[in-house]
Amino acid sequence: MACSIWRKSRRIAQEHHAKLFHTYQRLGHENTIIEGTGLGLSIVKQLLQLMHGDISFTSKLHEGTTFVIKLPVSGNAEQSALPGGASKQAM
Repeated sequence: MACSIWRKSRRIAQEHHAKLFHTYQRLGHENTIIEGTGLGLSIVKQLLQLMHGDISFTSKLHEGTTFVIKLPVSGNAEQSALPGGASKQAM
């Protein structure tokens, strides 16, 4: 399963691409009015990796940035979504 999220804003500069998913990266916004800790995308990437998924992005001048989230689809989504593979009937 894939989901894309598009944001029309300033593009992410090429020199920041390698650091985008690292913790505490504000990517040049450290001394601006833009709030944040630089943890959000790092947490998203870690959670997706725990679920055997991934996140990627493209960023183009005058177009914005598109993030793509990919997650594997399980044969039995109900069982795999519950801790220990328990089914709803067993609970």
